[in-house]
Amino acid sequence: MIAFTYFSRRNLARRPTWIADKKISTPRFSVLLVLVFVVALSSCRTIGDVNYVAASDLDEAGRYHEAFNRYQSVVSDSLYPEKEKMAARYRLAQMYMKGIGTNENPSEAIKLYKVVAAGEAKSWRNFAQLELGRIYAMGVSGVIASDQFEAWKWYNAAASDGYEAANPYIEKLNRQPNIFIHQHREEFTLASNAEAPAGMERGYDLFKSGDANGAFRIFNWHARRGNAEAQANVASMYKDGIGVATDSRRYAAWTYEAARNGDPRAQLELGRLYLNGKIVPGSDADAERWLTKAATQGSAEAYNQLGILMLYPVDKGREKNPLKAVYHFKKAAERNSAPALANLGDLYRKGVGVQKDRGRAKTYYIAAARLGLTAARTRLFEHFSYVYNDGDNKQAKKAGKVTIPKRAKASEPVKSVPAKTPSAVELFANLSPSIFRIIAAENKDAVSQGSAVALTESVLVTNCHVISKSAVIATKVGEKIVYFSRSIGDAKKDVCFLSTSNKLRPIPETRSFSDLKVGEKVFAIGSPSGLQNSFSDGRISGLRERDGVAYIQTTAPISSGSSGGALIDEQGRLIGITTFKLRDAENINFAVAIDEALKIMPSGAVAKR
Repeated sequence: MIAFTYFSRRNLARRPTWIADKKISTPRFSVLLVLVFVVALSSCRTIGDVNYVAASDLDEAGRYHEAFNRYQSVVSDSLYPEKEKMAARYRLAQMYMKGIGTNENPSEAIKLYKVVAAGEAKSWRNFAQLELGRIYAMGVSGVIASDQFEAWKWYNAAASDGYEAANPYIEKLNRQPNIFIHQHREEFTLASNAEAPAGMERGYDLFKSGDANGAFRIFNWHARRGNAEAQANVASMYKDGIGVATDSRRYAAWTYEAARNGDPRAQLELGRLYLNGKIVPGSDADAERWLTKAATQGSAEAYNQLGILMLYPVDKGREKNPLKAVYHFKKAAERNSAPALANLGDLYRKGVGVQKDRGRAKTYYIAAARLGLTAARTRLFEHFSYVYNDGDNKQAKKAGKVTIPKRAKASEPVKSVPAKTPSAVELFANLSPSIFRIIAAENKDAVSQGSAVALTESVLVTNCHVISKSAVIATKVGEKIVYFSRSIGDAKKDVCFLSTSNKLRPIPETRSFSDLKVGEKVFAIGSPSGLQNSFSDGRISGLRERDGVAYIQTTAPISSGSSGGALIDEQGRLIGITTFKLRDAENINFAVAIDEALKIMPSGAVAKR
């Protein structure tokens, strides 16, 4: 250790000027050197220390690749103290996680964090445990799914180790239904040989006869054996205090169990709980997850709640997504949801996510009023001086069932008389600011170009093949270079998303594939051969579906560079993303329907660069 001692944290070339002063006598200088030497010996510095300090200096100077290599040399030095090795591993894990000084590699980062979390250096151990808790709580796209229980274990390990910074995270996770179930496992399971008090039908009979306690005992037994219907019943009884004392935590936990076992009522209820955020922690991601599950099972209200979530996100920093809200409200309207019809009326009246259209807004309100929604009648009077009369709807009720009027039957959203068709010149002027030529570079010798369409102020959609393997994706807006980051995508659909911290002008409105007709006139805006925002027209020549993906066949020309551009109808509504053409056929071009993009569209959080 003596052979590798050094005089200060910095290199001797940077020694203080008083050492280099020629006026200092040789004896005085020798004494100073001895003192510094003794101090250095007392700290027992090694060549490993030199590497670590050098790595730290390079890190601070922003020379991250060099710092990364130095940290690696510290870790590989078998003579280096374990505490400092742990510090180096922790920093390497951070660099792998964020792609600083090396390629982004979350899997390698997690491995390193786990090594540090199991180490003897308490402070670094606690830091790593906390970081692992965060990783598992949030999840890493394409690498590791969000796992609240795993996050809770890591936070709990840090707290048990005396690290108080973990306590707020544990308190929040303790409100999660799955954690509550883990902590009270005996309440949610039964021994395999436990005998049933009676069948489910007997439980319903007792409930109807007024014996709520007896009904609860039966439903609870079946719930503990995994019956989703019974679990939903038990949740409801805990919520309302029927047959058992009111208990919000157990209500949420049994709702979670029923939702996890596929009950759509419980999935909708759990989604609402995450939207509300009072009993369980408010979470856009969890709300969207469970509402989507209920929606795919046909729940109109789940679609309506998804639309509300897109307009009023719970999480801080998450953008509103009006286009996706319109998509969800229309899905709910197709299933006769009166609240969704009224919500669509609001959007058309205000021009949010769609072009402002009071005529269409009024039509939606009338449809909602015919379904008995009082709020829709109020809006008709307040905004249109229109007094709704039940006699206006000659078919308001049939066989006890309220129906949407002919124009808003279940197979399609409500429509009003189309507004005046804008000219092609007006369309291009209005929409071209929302469509971009993008440059995608894998390296300096591998550069490609295509197009992208802004769907929100920070999210664009393009084709996956345009940005495949690209390290840098950018566009030029005026004299400014705007950079994009990759978001989620679906290679099968060839639909990928980009995000940016720069404010974009989004496309104003979309139109569903199910509403299109062969023969309609359409326009394409893209950047063929690098010619930014070229405009062409054609017709819808076919509506196709291949491998479960909806495509629009069109005669509007599509060529290299147009991929990822916009296919729009005569009203200026985005109907598809131009994708490919048949090489050996004349003018047979395809766009993937915008519906396919809206199904997987991210919620619009601004990218961090």
